[in-house]
Amino acid sequence: MLTDIDIACKAAGVWPHAIFSGHAHNYQRFTRTLDNLQIPFLVAGCGGHSPLSSMRSILRTPYKIDNTLTLENYNTTDYGYLRIVVNAQTMRIEFHTATSTGTSKTPNDSVVINLSTHTITG
Repeated sequence: MLTDIDIACKAAGVWPHAIFSGHAHNYQRFTRTLDNLQIPFLVAGCGGHSPLSSMRSILRTPYKIDNTLTLENYNTTDYGYLRIVVNAQTMRIEFHTATSTGTSKTPNDSVVINLSTHTITG
């Protein structure tokens, strides 16, 4: 699938700031590094419709898959949702579990992308 994404991006002359999918029934966040770009790949399929899916093993993150791809974080035990906040400079993607309580929802995971440099900050 990465090859298909690369072909489409090269043909369009544009690379995304983030890639979202929801097929797996859990939460996963990867960072893909291409040239000087850092692109978060997020799987957010833990909205509550189906039972949660486990990973093949428990991994200590960050877990380097290869020279371009790193698993940064994951959650296979909680239902949850993404909150995305965008302004002219940054995109902040937060993962919140459905069981979070209180008035201030602290994310269980987050990533901030600098939109002008295509890099992860913070």
